[in-house]
Amino acid sequence: MEVAKPFEVNTSAQPYHVLVATQGSTYKDTVVQLIIEKLRENPVYIKVVDVSALPDLTEEGWAAMVILHTWEYSKPQPNARAFVDDVRSKEKLIVLSTSGEGTYTLKEVDGISSASQLSDASEKAEEITKRIKQLLTKNKSIMETKVKYDVKKISWPEKTFVTKRETVAFDSLSNFFTKNYDAIYENLQKAGIQPSDPPCAIYYKIDEEKKETELAAAVPVQGKVPDIKGFGKLTIPPSTVITTTYYGPYDDGMRPAYAAMEEYLNENKLTRELMIEEYLSDPMIEKDTSKWQTNIYFIVK
Repeated sequence: MEVAKPFEVNTSAQPYHVLVATQGSTYKDTVVQLIIEKLRENPVYIKVVDVSALPDLTEEGWAAMVILHTWEYSKPQPNARAFVDDVRSKEKLIVLSTSGEGTYTLKEVDGISSASQLSDASEKAEEITKRIKQLLTKNKSIMETKVKYDVKKISWPEKTFVTKRETVAFDSLSNFFTKNYDAIYENLQKAGIQPSDPPCAIYYKIDEEKKETELAAAVPVQGKVPDIKGFGKLTIPPSTVITTTYYGPYDDGMRPAYAAMEEYLNENKLTRELMIEEYLSDPMIEKDTSKWQTNIYFIVK
């Protein structure tokens, strides 16, 4: 099976993001191109990758995830199989499985089967596009629901964090957080230091064009903290912040909360210096993403 050439359609500034993971073949290439033709004029950013790139991607930020893969020796493509297993919001998945018999599908999702006949490429593309648009409509409905975000201005005491600061691609954020939170907590435990508050992310810069952000995984601590090799320390002095609370997964559903924060900034003629997210829920314990609580803070002046 050939490797599919990666490419993007529209910019990531579009409100809805669709991931398409495929394999190189005349049939799959045709289906993908037909899908793009049907979606191109919509406010959608489309990222097309080969299925071999799936281990480096997560479900966060995608309104819909489309996977086109071939079953070989009665088994699904391994990367496709692993990605589907890892996705929590399986309702966002649209999986087209091709095989000689044209009957194989992944049972965990509402899959589509095909025998890779070019004569049915248009029909399959239409079915996939229909499902994508249904997910986009659902996503739009969620985003446009008038949630009342209570933005408050408060005083923050001095806070010290143990941090790992890097520039990270948007689609690598989940792996970055998992790796570095685990490492920070392990090192704090070895040093006999207890975290004082839930883990945070401190955002310094966001580059939509390059699809990357400069940020730090940060764990708050109190008292004297020794130097920890490979990690930094950041002390934020007493500050004025504005804050609101968001409940839900770490995806485009957060946009209305941030919009409320930006509106408060503009109305009160404030300038944002740092942006901080505080994560009060552990996804390994709380499986219901609608209950994940994130406190959002803007340090302002």
